[in-house]
Amino acid sequence: MSTLAQEARLLQALQKYPFVPRLYASTNKLRVPGGSSCPGIVMQILGPNVTQVRKAQPEARFRASTACHIGLQMLSALEAVHREGFVHRDVKPSNFVVGYEAAVGGAPGAPGAAPQA
Repeated sequence: MSTLAQEARLLQALQKYPFVPRLYASTNKLRVPGGSSCPGIVMQILGPNVTQVRKAQPEARFRASTACHIGLQMLSALEAVHREGFVHRDVKPSNFVVGYEAAVGGAPGAPGAAPQA
């Protein structure tokens, strides 16, 4: 099974979790400009990764409370991946992203939107 097919299978298995990007399609024959086709995944647009968000902060640091909050969310995501029988072998902040809606101030409650206080 190709890496892309494995990623599509994982995304499909994780669709029941709110923090996973929506998977719209997975195919071996995605049409590309010029009339040819290739394997591909069509999924929700995502925002910046955690490293990019951190670097955009004053002094390129998160407050301790923010780091704890993000860390707990990352652990919840990894727990779900493990619950579905997968092991992520490249865990690092740049492999966790913020939903695009949250990054650009999406509507409250929208997928990827920042939680409301």
